[in-house]
Amino acid sequence: MSNPDAANTGSESTCPSCGRFVGAQTVCPYCGARVHKRLSLRVARYGAVALALLGLIALWWAARHADVPEIHVQDVAHTMNWAYVRISGTVIRYPTYDEQSGYLKFRLYDGTGEIMVAAYRNESRALIADGKVPSVGDRVAVEGTLKVGQDWQSLIINVPANVVVERPSPTPVEIGDLDTGWVYRKVRVRGQVRALRVPYEGLTVVNVRDRTGAIDVVYTADLVHLSGEPPAVVPGDSVQVDGAVTLYGESLQLSLDGAGGLVTLATEVPISWPRSAAEISSADVGRMVRIEGTVRSARRMEAGYKLTLADDTGEVVVVLWQNVLSDKPQDVELRRGIRIAVRGLVSEYRGQLEIVPELPVDVWWPAVQAMPSPSPTPRPTATPTWTVRPTDTPSPTFTPGLPTPTSAPPTPTTSPTPTISPTPTPIPPTSTPAVLTLSTGSVTKAQLGQVVTVQGQIITARQYSGGRKCYLDDGSGQLAVWLPAELYSRLPDAAGWVAGSVARVTGTVQEYKGELEIVPRDTADARLTLVVTPTPVSLVRIGDITADDVGRQVAVEGQVVEASEFSKGFKYLLDDGSGRIVLLLWRNVYDAVANKEGLAIGATVRVIGKVEEYKGTLEIVPASGADVTIK
Repeated sequence: MSNPDAANTGSESTCPSCGRFVGAQTVCPYCGARVHKRLSLRVARYGAVALALLGLIALWWAARHADVPEIHVQDVAHTMNWAYVRISGTVIRYPTYDEQSGYLKFRLYDGTGEIMVAAYRNESRALIADGKVPSVGDRVAVEGTLKVGQDWQSLIINVPANVVVERPSPTPVEIGDLDTGWVYRKVRVRGQVRALRVPYEGLTVVNVRDRTGAIDVVYTADLVHLSGEPPAVVPGDSVQVDGAVTLYGESLQLSLDGAGGLVTLATEVPISWPRSAAEISSADVGRMVRIEGTVRSARRMEAGYKLTLADDTGEVVVVLWQNVLSDKPQDVELRRGIRIAVRGLVSEYRGQLEIVPELPVDVWWPAVQAMPSPSPTPRPTATPTWTVRPTDTPSPTFTPGLPTPTSAPPTPTTSPTPTISPTPTPIPPTSTPAVLTLSTGSVTKAQLGQVVTVQGQIITARQYSGGRKCYLDDGSGQLAVWLPAELYSRLPDAAGWVAGSVARVTGTVQEYKGELEIVPRDTADARLTLVVTPTPVSLVRIGDITADDVGRQVAVEGQVVEASEFSKGFKYLLDDGSGRIVLLLWRNVYDAVANKEGLAIGATVRVIGKVEEYKGTLEIVPASGADVTIK
């Protein structure tokens, strides 16, 4: 039988033994005979593989050693979508982290603009494990992939090892020396905790004061999650704070570095200047001072007491508000002859200087024995540093310390009126100048601590947990008016303090977070001269409310399906069949709601309020209790 492949005998692609086709194989798969190939074919075959490997190595080497282009945020364009770039800048907001999705993001500012930097599950966990999650004020160099949309841009971290975080050392500074030139710089301040508050869930604000001023220290739930819980502090604690100076509106604040950025101190940080009565002058207005003396007279006011305190050099007026009296021992009677020591801000009311303590820890009540008078301390002539300033400890003859009350403080509504001496030493008569009337645009820091009168139209008004803030304008400029919740709730025309009404306010000029404001002392000092009728707000379906409505005043009606309480008020979930929305009632608003006991699951509620957004959730926030109707 003839071999069908005999014609191919001698070809390098056929077997020389059986004549079958073997292709590029060097051993015949049919008979096992060795098939001889020319050298050039083998060289080409192995050379192609080697060349491909060399090409891959060359590409790898080039990719590893190529310089990543460094750009500025202002240069980012749509044509750079998916480009791999490097951006360096300063972190200006706390990183946020979602543990469930592993999504981490923060905002970076490079002097030309800001961009969001994000990392996903594996990359974010690597950053956390390596301690490369930055804080506010850190300098960061990031390489990643640009994603550019129509009106947004972001940088996605691909290689955590290429993220460089530089944490500048904090600069010791006094609070009063801080200004906008310190924004995003790391600083260290020492002071005393004066107040703590939680404006909303996830944000903690600690007010810290030293001798030169006060500032809010803030930290978020994300910082706690990433770095741990800062130590618990209470008003009166001395602390050291490391953080970055940031802005809230136009006000300075400190963004805490991390859990370790807040440290309690064993040694008390001085926050006031020792003074004698004769030393206190108008130059001290707005300054925290301390004095000890004997009560010459005590007069009951609507919300506290007004004392005349005397030492060996003279007399001074001290105003003790009810909140300051909350820790007063029950066996201490505010009457003539007792000795007390107070620490407070100097203010001027109707031409008279006053010392106004802020907290219960600012008043030292008498011990069993009488406290001797402290020696007058010379007034400092310059602003010294921490190391050379006189301490806040009084002279050796007076040892401050708030004794632990032996019983609970009295309830203001049931405790009897303290006995006041029937023959108090009267305050020496002084000429009381007329209250200064100013235009809203002419009030400056020169009037801090003074009592002035302004009148203007309410441009904007907003409700907070602690009160209501209005801006008046008489054509010369806007000026803030702060109505504390206790005072605002007692105003007979509280519902009329809305945009468009005209108000006349007499109050003390104060400064809060860098902004001047007028704070009336009594309901008679805040009145409306023209009340506008609010524009009727049409009822809308909850399901029709979107993020575009944020800031808009709306009216909704729905059934309460969920109810919960938080530190500053109450939250309710309303459902009208078309959708659901959160109803947020600050505590002072809740207290003013008629028949508030009926606010329970199943109740039907009609609400007028402003649409706001918190962590992606829409809320409706009424300004007063009158805006909530329970059906």
